[in-house]
Amino acid sequence: MLHRVFAATACLAVLGLSACSRPAEPPPSTPVTPPSDTPAAGVAAGPEGSFVPVSNTATAITGDVGISADGLLFGVGHVYATGPAQAVSATDLPDGLFPGLAGAATYTLRQVSEELVNTQAPNGGLCRPETTTWLLLGHDAATGTLALAAFSSADAPGADSSPCGMFSYAAG
Repeated sequence: MLHRVFAATACLAVLGLSACSRPAEPPPSTPVTPPSDTPAAGVAAGPEGSFVPVSNTATAITGDVGISADGLLFGVGHVYATGPAQAVSATDLPDGLFPGLAGAATYTLRQVSEELVNTQAPNGGLCRPETTTWLLLGHDAATGTLALAAFSSADAPGADSSPCGMFSYAAG
């Protein structure tokens, strides 16, 4: 379902109302596998839901963000389709990356499979002029705080990586 929202939003943002069409439905003979409540091995249950910006950067560049298992949709029209969230240990993060998060925060890494940028949005995408390739999310469920770091590296970010964008949100 979210894939359709991403597709529709991207289509509206990039092409305008007149050029959008619904994605084709699978043929009736295609078996449908119901979603599982149990994540696959190595997949983490990352934060999901709606978050509002609390940092000046997030307010100016992204607006609100909606997060689902399929990716992130920003209020300014950016769509980031991602692979499944992978759990990351706090010890694997760059030093001081998320200073506002408590010790109980969880961290998940998502590889960006498709970046659809609203060309009318301020600053372009999260890593403009580079392409955003990885999103690292820190989430404190107790406070509703969400921190997002965007990266443009080919390899997954590690302890020595530098983000190209940092954004802070609260549960909305």
